[in-house]
Amino acid sequence: IAPLPAFLIIGRIIQGLSAACIMPSTLAIINEYYIGTRRQRALSYWSIGSWGGSGICTLFCGLMATYIGWRSLFVVLILLTLLAMYL
Repeated sequence: IAPLPAFLIIGRIIQGLSAACIMPSTLAIINEYYIGTRRQRALSYWSIGSWGGSGICTLFCGLMATYIGWRSLFVVLILLTLLAMYL
């Protein structure tokens, strides 16, 4: 929780800049490592993961916030982050 509105605004700016760097970076990696039909398949998986995942997460998180409480979202995100770091 931000102690001052300025911290919240600065945090959101950093978050936005970071998000803006992720998409071009991942697309560049896909274009570098895959050729031809494998590239098309990799881009399809990337699209499903990034855009489809956003829609599913919105629905899932809304249900969790409604029935379990919004604080539970942070616990789940921490667990998923730890799992991703392990993998």
